[in-house]
Amino acid sequence: MDIPLSATLRRLEMQIQERGLDRAVVLNAKELAGKTSLPVRTVRTLLQGKSVRAEPFNDRVLARIKNFVAFHLEQTHKSEAELIGEVMTALGLSRPWARSVIRGEKVPNASTLHELAVHFQLDGQETYFTSDAEAALNRELRKILLRFESPERDPIEALMEQYGVKATDMRMHGHATGITSKEQLAALLEGVFKSVLPPKGGQDR
Repeated sequence: MDIPLSATLRRLEMQIQERGLDRAVVLNAKELAGKTSLPVRTVRTLLQGKSVRAEPFNDRVLARIKNFVAFHLEQTHKSEAELIGEVMTALGLSRPWARSVIRGEKVPNASTLHELAVHFQLDGQETYFTSDAEAALNRELRKILLRFESPERDPIEALMEQYGVKATDMRMHGHATGITSKEQLAALLEGVFKSVLPPKGGQDR
């Protein structure tokens, strides 16, 4: 059974405290709003453990589409006309219907919502647009929680954390030294391992 938002938040707060992380960075309301297409104020309210007013289904879907489109246009620097043309072609819609969908003027049917979500590779597919605010935010927060609690966590990531090396530090070091591939990073890490691990046999020859 899926854990509720309140439980996800409690577990995230524990991870943040235990790891000495910056809560404002881990639970960045603006970033979460962009990923969920929820208003920033709604995300902030939910992160505080408060409830928000439930919207009628149609209003929720239209608002979610409008927020998604606004964020997508901001990130991609596309024009509305370009996005309408893209959706029209990808979903096989007429231009007037594609325009109405993109502008959040009419609620698409289930099939169109599904195709829209698949086209933009949105988590939860059509439920990205239809789920209530708590469920939408919980879906995104659980991905963050999984990075902390997953038993299949990347061992290299765990090793870097153990030695106080941040992923951003590794990226900066990679750029500074010309490392651009996984093979090059693996070679670097192999050198690090050899420098900190005792030689086989217990002694150098």
